[in-house]
Amino acid sequence: MAITYKYGNVPVNTIINGRRIKFKSKLEYRWAQHLEFMRQLGEITDWFYEFHTFRDFPENQPVKEYTPDFLVRLQDNSFEYHETKGKLSGFDIKKFKLVLMERPYVKLIVIFWGSPKISAHRKDQLDRFCHRVIYNARQMLKNEPIDMS
Repeated sequence: MAITYKYGNVPVNTIINGRRIKFKSKLEYRWAQHLEFMRQLGEITDWFYEFHTFRDFPENQPVKEYTPDFLVRLQDNSFEYHETKGKLSGFDIKKFKLVLMERPYVKLIVIFWGSPKISAHRKDQLDRFCHRVIYNARQMLKNEPIDMS
């Protein structure tokens, strides 16, 4: 409940592919619909919501653990982590940087629903610390059969 008030998120409790999932936001729900669409098309093998938590960061770091929104299994059995963002904070950047520093093999994809209002410096940081950034998922998904409300 606190997360709803703090960030204006609207939780969504639904069933996708036989799995009951309580998403923390509509953006997570929309991205899950996209991933399920991709799975049904055979573009990805599977996806999981809040499946894996990164731990064991150095003790002197403010980040103790980090759970990306989605774990996505690709066709070649490799994995990507997808993180949906409405707003970006400096703490988010620290998490992404630590994951890259501690686990350089991890592919982290950050997804924004609309064009975020972030500085060129923050965009540069995202590009350095993430495998890929999708800056306007709404535009990307407009032709998919998903809930765009």
